[in-house]
Amino acid sequence: MFQSINPIIILLATPVISMLWMRLARKKMHLSSILKFGIGFLLITSGFTLITLGAKFATISGKASMFWIITGMMLMGIAEIFIEPGALAFVSRVAPRSSLSVMIGFYYLFTGAIANYIAAQIAKLTTLNISIKASLIEYAHGYESTYLKISILALILLFVIILFRIIFRKLSLK
Repeated sequence: MFQSINPIIILLATPVISMLWMRLARKKMHLSSILKFGIGFLLITSGFTLITLGAKFATISGKASMFWIITGMMLMGIAEIFIEPGALAFVSRVAPRSSLSVMIGFYYLFTGAIANYIAAQIAKLTTLNISIKASLIEYAHGYESTYLKISILALILLFVIILFRIIFRKLSLK
């Protein structure tokens, strides 16, 4: 069930966000790629934080509301809309014209491989030792701890993006 949230949100939110970008462009307010990355990472941080809160409340009651997971996944889907076009535009700008399609293919292969590796590592972090008979609260605590670490990492990456934006802005003013 939860695996369908991301593609559905991308399909529903992409037209809305692209209309927003076009409206901003008509007003001569273009969002830079690095700003879109920043917005994307802010949404990712918010999404993981909501999932962390869901796990936190599950440690109290033993059950988590699907609201936390669904809302967190929705924010991550919207974040993908902000990040992916900028990343593809960057690959298109730096790749030689003769091998552009190959480079975009490598981009998808590389990011897919990294995403699957990270997903496997997250699965390892959230899984308790099978020999230990754990309660639902212990499982929820494991999820809370893992997703809190991911939220903090996403927040750190957001600050790095903000720092890059400040540096690029100062360099472009010179």
